[in-house]
Amino acid sequence: MIKIGGAIVNEQEIAAIYPSLNTEGKLIIALKSGRTVWVMATMEEITMALQNACGDILSPKVTMELSILERLTFAGYRFLARDDGGPLWAYDSEPEKGESCWNATSGKSEPVRSDLFDGVVEWQDEAAAEIDVILEDMAMHPERYED
Repeated sequence: MIKIGGAIVNEQEIAAIYPSLNTEGKLIIALKSGRTVWVMATMEEITMALQNACGDILSPKVTMELSILERLTFAGYRFLARDDGGPLWAYDSEPEKGESCWNATSGKSEPVRSDLFDGVVEWQDEAAAEIDVILEDMAMHPERYED
């Protein structure tokens, strides 16, 4: 059993842990039973709890970024792009780069926490980043994404 943000959960029953896309500190724990538990905790707290229970895993930052990318992919988003000044957005179709921001050409877009993916998705990029490509690179080279 591990304690996460005031909730006590059997680590063997955890199917997945997802951070909120927009709210720091809010986590969704999906259980193998199909139930969902919402807790207020940081990814650092949950990573430490899981490390203590299960051994070495990825850093809190990488764990959070992977979880967000997986949730975005599940929701149908395929691209990430950072506007001039820092705001980060997810798009379901490839956006076009404008004067100071990226513009959706069709479909939907959603803001993503701007403190993530530094050095991975930048305003200077000529094209929006493909989420699948980032996920592949994170799987092959997780050390590139560590703090």
